Amino acid sequence: MSKKEERVLFPVDLLPLDDLIVDQVTRACKDYGAGLHLYHVLSSFSDLPMGFPVPVAIYEQIGIAASRQLESIAKDFLHRGIPVSIALYRGEADTVTLSLAASGEKDLIILVSRGKGALGRIFLGSTSTSIIHHSPLPVLLLKAKELLLSAKDSYKNIPLPENIFSPESSTSGQSAPAH
Repeated sequence: MSKKEERVLFPVDLLPLDDLIVDQVTRACKDYGAGLHLYHVLSSFSDLPMGFPVPVAIYEQIGIAASRQLESIAKDFLHRGIPVSIALYRGEADTVTLSLAASGEKDLIILVSRGKGALGRIFLGSTSTSIIHHSPLPVLLLKAKELLLSAKDSYKNIPLPENIFSPESSTSGQSAPAH
């Protein structure tokens, strides 16, 4: 294949991507020898309270802002040598992503988890959970840098587990107690 196809799906929520995420996505694309299909899904706003419609002019402005942000993100990947196609879809992020995955033209989905927490998942659901459970493709779930740093801090004082099968282990060679 002379041209790298955009076979890796990467939906973005348009929040800034930290350098760690961009590096990991770049590495995954290079490992797959594939380009990136970068996209954003404009919500249908069907979940607004009391069904108040969003004025068309505002919805169009949101689309224009989203397109600009996608172009900016795409440039970062292009500078890293990753072929990129961009798109803006309407609907729900999980439904659109699963539909693209089912097309048979893609190989991998990369998602970024920003960690809404349990309460957020109860009220808002989890797009990544839905995609992971229903995707016909492998899914690479990346944690945003701020989540990785907070997780690292929370486990600082926990001692490392000992590998009981290691020759250096104090319990190595001892048989397990009989039950």
